Amino acid sequence: MERATIEEQLETMEAERRERLAPKTIQGRDGVIRKLFQDFEKLVFAIAKMDGQVTTEQLLQKSAYDFYRYKQLLAQHHQAMRKR
Repeated sequence: MERATIEEQLETMEAERRERLAPKTIQGRDGVIRKLFQDFEKLVFAIAKMDGQVTTEQLLQKSAYDFYRYKQLLAQHHQAMRKR
């Protein structure tokens, strides 16, 4: 009885180990990362279209701070223009 319990625990632990070591699939961690990049690309494209003066390449060359500050200033400018 005790041996059966120990063997069952070993099998469970081995299955958990295999699961942890298995490569992540596109639905796992890699899928989340890909979705984040796709969302960022959509944001860059939308900002470039909204501004009309800047290209997506120019936006991608900005630092994270500069990019999000530019986005914030563009949104504020756009709101001010709509209020007029």
